[in-house]
Amino acid sequence: RLTDVSGGVCYGIAVVASVLPASLSASALTWSEPLITLVFSAAVLVMMRYLDGGAFGTGAVAIALSGVGALAHGRLLPLFVIVTAIVVVYGFRIDPWRGFAAGGIAVVSLICVLVVTSFVHAGVWDQPGDANSIGTTLGRLSDPVAVMGSLLGQVWYQLVTTLMVVGFGIAVLVRRATGPSVPGSARRRDARVVLAMTVPLVAVSVVFRAQTGRPDFAIYGRYNDAVAGPVLVVGFAWLW
Repeated sequence: RLTDVSGGVCYGIAVVASVLPASLSASALTWSEPLITLVFSAAVLVMMRYLDGGAFGTGAVAIALSGVGALAHGRLLPLFVIVTAIVVVYGFRIDPWRGFAAGGIAVVSLICVLVVTSFVHAGVWDQPGDANSIGTTLGRLSDPVAVMGSLLGQVWYQLVTTLMVVGFGIAVLVRRATGPSVPGSARRRDARVVLAMTVPLVAVSVVFRAQTGRPDFAIYGRYNDAVAGPVLVVGFAWLW
C-alpha cells in the first residue's frame, strides 16, 4: 500500500528492514522494543484498513493494538491517544453510536493498561523512579537547547545507521501527504496515517532523552528504531 513495487519486492524489503543491526541488537535483550515493533507495525496496517471502510471491528483492533503498545512501554501512550481519536472521529462520521462504542472500548483498554502497569510496578520495582513520568518528561521542555540537541542527535543517528534510507522514506511520505489527492487512491491518506502515528513517538523520544546524563543519550536511537519500520520500507522501495 505504501510503495509502487511488487508484493515480492515488498516482502524482501521487509525482511531487510527487520534484520538491520538496530533491530537484531534490540531483539537479543529483554527489552520492550521487539514487541513495540510488532504492535506498531500491525497498528499502522490495521488503521489504514480501518479508514478504507470504517469497519467497527477493525477500529476496535486498532485501539487494542495501541493499548498493548502503551502497556509495553509508556512512551507509546501518544499512539493510543492518536489511534483512539481517529477511530472515534471517523466512527462518529459514519454513525454516532459507533463513535460512542469506540470511545467505550478505548476507556476499557486504558483501564486495563493502567491496572496491569500498576500490578507490574508493584510486583517488580522496589524503588520506582519518576525519570520518565509524564510530569518529568513535560518538564524537560523548559530547556529548548537540550531538546534541540536531543533532536539533532537522534536525527543524525537515524540517517547514519540507515544510510539515509529513513530520510528518503520521510521525504516520500511528506510529499505524498501534502500532494494532491488522486481519485480512487488511498496513497495520500496512508502517508498521513504513517506520519501521524510515527512523528509523535519520535517527538516523545526526543524529549525523553533531553536533559539526561548518559553520554549515549546524545545520539540515542533505540526508541525510534522500534517504530521506523514503515518509513524504512518506503525509503527502500523508493531506492528500488
